[in-house]
Amino acid sequence: MQNEQQSEETASPVEDVVMPCPRLELEWRKTDDNWYKRECIYSLVLPLREYDVRRENEYGETVRTEIKVELGRTSVSGGNGNPPILEDDTVDMPYRDGAHAFFDQEALGSQIPVVAVCGDVFSVRHNRA
Repeated sequence: MQNEQQSEETASPVEDVVMPCPRLELEWRKTDDNWYKRECIYSLVLPLREYDVRRENEYGETVRTEIKVELGRTSVSGGNGNPPILEDDTVDMPYRDGAHAFFDQEALGSQIPVVAVCGDVFSVRHNRA
């Protein structure tokens, strides 16, 4: 996790606020009935323009406004069985892919936010160089 002096964090329900796009996203998903087994999918999320055909399904209906490109995946087992949401209501990040996200953010000019997502909660983390 990033040092508090180097990052600013905010958490919000996903349905109330639109996440920034483009973004580097770390999305937690449980892989069993509970959160003892889970994975975090690290992706680059890009917006799709109005006339981009990737927005449409095979029937020509608009079904998406973003496209995700997976960059990594972390599998975790153990813990307390709760979602990876910290006491301050921010979403935790896996160590390795979290570090990669900040490395990639810097390589992309430090303008793309890192967003950690778990269910309907997300945390936007802005790296302060």
